Amino acid sequence: MSDILRAAIREILLSEARGKRGVRHVATTEVPAETLEDVLEVGLLSGKALLKHPDLLKKARPDPKERAAWSREHRASLRKGEPTFKGPNAYIRPPPPSLRLSPRHPSRLHRLVRLAVDLDALMAEIPGTRIYGLELTPFPVTEDTWDRMSRREREEMGREIGDSRTRWLSTPELDELFTRSAEELWSSYDPTSSLYAGDVPHIAIVTPDGVVPPKFLRRLGKG
Repeated sequence: MSDILRAAIREILLSEARGKRGVRHVATTEVPAETLEDVLEVGLLSGKALLKHPDLLKKARPDPKERAAWSREHRASLRKGEPTFKGPNAYIRPPPPSLRLSPRHPSRLHRLVRLAVDLDALMAEIPGTRIYGLELTPFPVTEDTWDRMSRREREEMGREIGDSRTRWLSTPELDELFTRSAEELWSSYDPTSSLYAGDVPHIAIVTPDGVVPPKFLRRLGKG
């Protein structure tokens, strides 16, 4: 099958899928400006894939101590089978311009570039791709309260929370999230968080090899 025919079939399937659902799924991610060229050449890497590319990891995490801590955390999570680090994370909608981000938000500390991720095209061409929802509902207590809780209290709260905050998303669930506005999605944002999207619904894009190929990425703005 020729590349032209393959591309035409892919576009037909993609258009049919979009027409049936009526919802486009284009997520937004942020990468360090220093890694942009590599990302557009190699693809958007999950934590798992990034561990296999120490040269790229060094660019993404230039501080040796931070890089070592990041590596330990990710290896431990991967051993537990946690999906979070098996796919790069992305915003469903980026923060609205009017939102005041935490002074510790990565975008306030580093020069980041935004990329659009065409999930519709990605899922049509790589059927094994799955989407894992993160922080789908706000955490019920503050970080300080959590730190003061006993192990038993934490375990009990974990059982109560169940999969309400993190779970594999069905197509209807993904559709619903992408119908929400940025203001709605970011209404529970934790202004003290150092995370990209503290208490904000976002996703991990889990492809079979943990890489979102460059063809599904598009740079947004001037960075």
